[in-house]
This record gives sequence, C-alpha cells and structure tokens, in this order.
Amino acid sequence: KVTDALSVPIVEEGELVGVLNLNTRRDRAFDEPDLFLLNTLTKLIAAAIVRGRRIEAVSIELKGLEEEAALLLQEIEELESRLDDRRRQYQRLMRKADDLRSRLSDLIQPVG
Repeated sequence: KVTDALSVPIVEEGELVGVLNLNTRRDRAFDEPDLFLLNTLTKLIAAAIVRGRRIEAVSIELKGLEEEAALLLQEIEELESRLDDRRRQYQRLMRKADDLRSRLSDLIQPVG
C-alpha cells in the first residue's frame, strides 16, 4: 500500500512532456530536499527528452536531404549520359561534314 507519493511534472519550453512519480510505503518519506532533487532531475529529464526530439527531427530532415541528394545525383548522371551522347553525335556530324567538304573540294578542283 502506498502511503506517500511525490509527483513532479516534466516541463520543457512550456510543454508538459511527462510526469515523474515516486511512491513509497513509508509514511512521510519525502521532504523538501527530495522535492528539490526531484525538480532538478525532471529538468534534466526534460532537457534529454527535448534533445532526443530535436535529434530525431534533424535525423528525419537529414534523411530527406540525403534522398533528395541521391535523386539529384541520379539526374546529374542521366544528364551527363545524354551530354555524352550529344557529343558523340556532334563528332559524327563533324566527321561527315569534313568528309563532305573534302569530297566537294575534290569535285570543284579543276581537271588537269
């Protein structure tokens, strides 16, 4: 049977994030120093909870940025591939143009 209890809210940045409850079977087990210690403890717990939430939020944001970066990298690779195709196509056209110029030059030259 619980005869003495102490409950302290865990509050961080004005938000209730939990409650720390201590129960005992001893009568009048908690005093003012216990309350002070428990208040200090709840502040540390609240800070740890908030820090954990922030870490989780940053981790989620980081994951999203990594996914976005992967998509951008894939897009860059596709564009580089298309650019390489266009360069090869340009080089083929330039060789054809050189060949046609050469043939045209041969046709235009005066006959002996």
